[in-house]
Amino acid sequence: MHLSFSDEALHRLCCRRKALDAHARKHGPCLARLLNEIACAETLAVLDTLPHVELVASRNLVAVTCEAVEVLLAVDGAARKGKATTLDRIWSAKAARIVALAINGKDFNPEGAKWPR
Repeated sequence: MHLSFSDEALHRLCCRRKALDAHARKHGPCLARLLNEIACAETLAVLDTLPHVELVASRNLVAVTCEAVEVLLAVDGAARKGKATTLDRIWSAKAARIVALAINGKDFNPEGAKWPR
């Protein structure tokens, strides 16, 4: 997937290992692995096949969870009208923005996005 970030501080947190380790502490390796898996997956449908990853979708937002780490994605193009359902568009999307992180229940959500449940 092509990933972008909704916020510069969020970008720094995800892309700078020192910042990631300081914020995530013992969950840093898990967050780094999940971010890598998201970036390497062609679509979210690929992530949905991984046994250690859970996806919860609502409108154009998808929570990707692994252990104590959650990444909230805003899927580009998921809300467009057409023949395919929104869920089909989410699973087949090839681009998304990271809008929030939650690590062991602690939320880093600069935009105040609502997590799908």
